[in-house]
Amino acid sequence: MKNLFPIIFNKKINKENNYNQIINTLNKKNINFVYILLPILTCIISVFILSQKDNKNLYNGLPVSYSFGCYVYDTSTPNKAVAVSKYVFIAKINSILRTDYFNPTEIKKFFFKKIKYTPYTVYDVDVIYNLKSELVNNVELMHYGGINKD
Repeated sequence: MKNLFPIIFNKKINKENNYNQIINTLNKKNINFVYILLPILTCIISVFILSQKDNKNLYNGLPVSYSFGCYVYDTSTPNKAVAVSKYVFIAKINSILRTDYFNPTEIKKFFFKKIKYTPYTVYDVDVIYNLKSELVNNVELMHYGGINKD
């Protein structure tokens, strides 16, 4: 507006020149306004889109999260996996006993804080046949994964 004030109230400049100067100044201001407004709107829309829940990965109405293991030992073949294992057996799962939660991690999303846990499901297992070492007939087996606390 500083640039418009002398142009509008200066009576020595002819009306046609004055009009052209006002239009040029307004066009420059609008362009500057667009250059400022466009990135702000882009950021707001991006945050809105990224904050939406992903409903593609659902199982029985619950969200599914994936994780990948990084092993110290080579487990690319069954023989290599058995070589580093203490117990190897064939078993039948009777039931799910419980889900234990470990590794609480605080996740901050905008102004909200949420604590996520890593679920481990505990199964009641009957050992049918021992391939390596000897186990009793009934074992509690803890396996990574399960339904999250929330």
